[in-house]
Amino acid sequence: MAFFPSVSLPVEELIQIFGNPDEVWLTSERSMDTSLTRLVLHWNSIGMFAQLPAIAGHTYLIEKTTQVKMIIFPYEEPVVAFDGKPLGEKSTSWTGYGNYQP
Repeated sequence: MAFFPSVSLPVEELIQIFGNPDEVWLTSERSMDTSLTRLVLHWNSIGMFAQLPAIAGHTYLIEKTTQVKMIIFPYEEPVVAFDGKPLGEKSTSWTGYGNYQP
């Protein structure tokens, strides 16, 4: 089950409700003139993923006000991709708001 929030949903609200995510998955795409970074948060205890908007650049700054693009609760299937893009090249533990790099 997945949904796109129809109202503004900042990361801070998810954390207030569900606690801190366990993992941060990062994917970086590079072309000749652009670098695009995608980030997905994962809560192991409830199996929830939150995809944040892709950004230009290599470093992803997560702030309390960073908007959630999509939320997914997988149904007995492993999540390997969002929007046809792989889940991530690298996962790291959540260390709080701030910069994350693939």
